[in-house]
Amino acid sequence: MRIGIDSRAIAKTRKSGIGVYLETILKNLPEEAFDASSGNEVFLYSNKAFESFNTDGRFKLRCGRFNLHGTVWALAELPGMLKNDGIELFWSPLHVLPLTGLKNIKKLLTIHDMVFRRFPETMEFKNFWINRFLVGKSLNNCDLILSDSINTERDIRFFYPRLNKPIRTVYPGLSTSINRTSKEFSARLVREKYNIDKPYILIVGTHEPRKNFSRAFEAFSRICGSIPHQLVSAGALGWKTEKLVSQIKNSAISKRITFLEYLDDEGLSNLYSAADLFLFPSLYEGFGLPPLEAMSCGCPVISSNRASLPEVTGDAAVSIGPEDTNLWASKILEVLSDPALRASLSEKGLKQAEKFNPKASARAVWDTIKELYAK
Repeated sequence: MRIGIDSRAIAKTRKSGIGVYLETILKNLPEEAFDASSGNEVFLYSNKAFESFNTDGRFKLRCGRFNLHGTVWALAELPGMLKNDGIELFWSPLHVLPLTGLKNIKKLLTIHDMVFRRFPETMEFKNFWINRFLVGKSLNNCDLILSDSINTERDIRFFYPRLNKPIRTVYPGLSTSINRTSKEFSARLVREKYNIDKPYILIVGTHEPRKNFSRAFEAFSRICGSIPHQLVSAGALGWKTEKLVSQIKNSAISKRITFLEYLDDEGLSNLYSAADLFLFPSLYEGFGLPPLEAMSCGCPVISSNRASLPEVTGDAAVSIGPEDTNLWASKILEVLSDPALRASLSEKGLKQAEKFNPKASARAVWDTIKELYAK
């Protein structure tokens, strides 16, 4: 079986959530996927060169020739690349398929979320219209759909009630690059590398309206006089955040807030491991990797209770609505003032994180690929 995968999400060193999702699956695929005696070959395709992905000689890399924008490349150049390699099954983990050129190729499509339907106002104009125009067509053209959560599967069925395609939910696995270290050791590294020498509360993710990080900043501003903590934000500054960041940097509490844009997995692991508390007030997620990563490092979590997040956190986090700033402020104080509660959340979080085994997730994806190919 010759398998092709749209791998733009892992081509860059700095990866988005989808990039982490795909890389974790690829690194944990069973050896059967690369068994040449069975005719199995895995091809990874990107519009641009792969900067840092280690193939270990198992994957065949293919890059576009014309330096096209990602979506344009997927529609215009990718179909010919698949044909030239004799691909028999194509998997897109990026919501969209080429509109033409995939005749006689089995098609697997991953849908991570329905944010362009649920919260279109939180998306950039360009990305909204790409999704609006192509996702429905891709759903109709694929043979099988993977979703990241039961909530995403429900959303797909809700917004596309006439869709007559099978959907299989496979939870993403936790990246093996995120590793818990001792709090003391991590705190020393965080102090040395990022000059953070006080206890801190952590938020992680790209700043954009859907993440609702303004709620965390506002809640922190209301209680910071009662706690010694800093608030540390780790993640890129996305769209519609310039005004918020400017206001924070010019506010009276600016010295209590630290922005760190890009961190590698080692840096993230240390930040999670040394933090006293992790906040995730997102309005909508298809899955939600950051709270899972925080729990795997033993960090207590307060999370939004919307969309897929209860599937991720289970009973291992304080789960509350994302809109009530006073509630967030009071829960932050409650957790920080109760060592026994923090210890309980930490222990529960470690156990919850164990449920998202990367090898089991990759095996489920591989079994889905085999099943689809056999049809």
